[in-house]
Amino acid sequence: MARFQYADSLADFPVNSAGKPLTNLDINVWTSKTGGALVTDLLDASGTPSTVARSDDFAGIAFSGPDGYSGTLWLEGLGGVRRRVSPVGTPERLTTIETGLATEIADRQTAVDDAIGQADDAAAARIASLRAEDDPFPQYVEFMTTDSSQKGSRNWVADSFPTAAQGAQDFDTLDYYGA
Repeated sequence: MARFQYADSLADFPVNSAGKPLTNLDINVWTSKTGGALVTDLLDASGTPSTVARSDDFAGIAFSGPDGYSGTLWLEGLGGVRRRVSPVGTPERLTTIETGLATEIADRQTAVDDAIGQADDAAAARIASLRAEDDPFPQYVEFMTTDSSQKGSRNWVADSFPTAAQGAQDFDTLDYYGA
C-alpha cells in the first residue's frame, strides 16, 4: 500500500511561546485531538523510519504516515497542544486510484472479450448444427425462366436457386407451378 505524506507546507512549523520557529524538534503524532493512539510507524522526509515527526533545520515538518493510512493526524509538540494535519499526497493518491481503475477496466474488458468469444463460439456451433440437420420438409420451387416451355423441367431447393450460368433469370416474384 501507499504511505501518504503529511504537513510539508509553509504553515507547518513549530514555534515557541515567543513565536520563534523551533528546528530539529521531535513531535509526537496522534490519531485524535484528545486521547487516541500514539502513531510510531512513520517515515521522515527522506524516507527513513521514525517514531516521531521532526522539524528540519528550517523548522519545516514533513513526514509520511503509516502504510495505508490516509486519515487526519494530530501533532503534539511542546506544551501538549495538538494541531491537526491532513494528508497532502494527492498525486500519490491519484496514482493509486488510477492504477486501481486501470486494473478494474482491464479486468472488465477481459470479461467482456471472453463473453463475446463465448457468444461467437455458441453462435457458430448453433449455425453449424442447423446446417447439419436434415430438413424433413424441404421447400421446393420449380426452375424458373421467362420461357414457359421449360416449366417443370427442374426442381430447386429454396435456398439454392440456379445460377445465371444454369439459365436462371432475375424475378421480382416466385411463382409456384407444382411439383
